[in-house]
Amino acid sequence: MSVLCRSSLGDYWSLRPIIHNQYAASVAMSQDRFLTLLTMFHLNNNNAKAARGQPGYDPLFKIRPVIDTLMTKFQDVYTPEEQLTTGVAICPFRGRIFFCVHIKGMPHKYGTKMFELCEAKRRLHLQPRCIYWGTSYQPRTQHEVQCC
Repeated sequence: MSVLCRSSLGDYWSLRPIIHNQYAASVAMSQDRFLTLLTMFHLNNNNAKAARGQPGYDPLFKIRPVIDTLMTKFQDVYTPEEQLTTGVAICPFRGRIFFCVHIKGMPHKYGTKMFELCEAKRRLHLQPRCIYWGTSYQPRTQHEVQCC
């Protein structure tokens, strides 16, 4: 949620001195109000979502506007050097998604597998090019056809 990591959302509003957070208290928003807003926060219209197994299904439908906006901004802001490489990265995650993978040799063994475009000279990870969600997935855009 912030730079200060807590084990649960409720800890941000805790009054225990060891984990008390001055910022959460200064925002003047109660924990109940925040959790209510969090449950109602949507980035995309759920009525337009295609069912799993149907044409046009997108596992990342709920956050797709954010992903598309970030990818566009990243491409506008930075032009990479000549020496580029692609790599595999794991975004750590142990929740319940069907495209969570387990790769034994990685520092984080469980998570979302992503193919990244990296700049070799500066060791800079430019952007995730493709998020892997299994062999049965059908790409929905030309960008996804190129990267998967």
